[in-house]
Amino acid sequence: MDDFLKIRRRPEFRQEIISNNLEIVKLAIASSVSKDTFIIQAISTIDDLDKLCNLLTRRVREWYGYYFPELSVHIEDDEIYIRQILLKSKEEFMQEFNLKVSMGPKLEEKDLEAIIGLVRSVEQLYSERESIIHYLKELMQEHCRNLYTVVGALIGAKLLQKAGSLKHLSQMPSSTIQVLGAESALFRHLRNKKIRPPKHGIILSHPLVMNARRDMRGKRSRQLAAKISIAAKVDYFKGEFIGDKLKEELEK
Repeated sequence: MDDFLKIRRRPEFRQEIISNNLEIVKLAIASSVSKDTFIIQAISTIDDLDKLCNLLTRRVREWYGYYFPELSVHIEDDEIYIRQILLKSKEEFMQEFNLKVSMGPKLEEKDLEAIIGLVRSVEQLYSERESIIHYLKELMQEHCRNLYTVVGALIGAKLLQKAGSLKHLSQMPSSTIQVLGAESALFRHLRNKKIRPPKHGIILSHPLVMNARRDMRGKRSRQLAAKISIAAKVDYFKGEFIGDKLKEELEK
């Protein structure tokens, strides 16, 4: 006991305790970073790139539209629109669309180069988005293969993002999974019972729900949420792969 008290009185004792505690905290923080973290970061990055691409593509459509407005009428898809500008000239487009005269004026070389420079930057963003989606698919197949098989990489990652982790998603009842992403509509219903509760949230974008008749979407959402709940539980507890069976049951 006396020896311990002597050690405590040493000037460096307090500093050693602080240093050891810092090391323990650092190790705890390092161990808290999991595949869930990378999945959530990847889907968040894809969401940010979607917003950025949409914003800049609108700017390109307006700016390039002064030069060749007819192109926006013929190409509605934003990504195709951007890539086609880099592949063909105005004259080639006019020949393809059988146009003799364009409403757009001729531009000086420096003006056209500025527009094309922006188009190249936007095209790189689309390419980066594709690269991250490919990375996300690999992560989902590795970390939660059953969930990936049932709903795909993007929907599965968005569910994990809303839940916070695969563990939290696996602990959620299917009724909660069904309305993940529709919290605003749910709170409006809770404040005013006259407003109908939401029948689906993120899972609305799943083809089995999206392509269903409006009166069948609620039923299909419940069925899909039930399979997601099972898939998440099996993935979290490292069970066997049953994703193909769950997907087959859904399609039937």
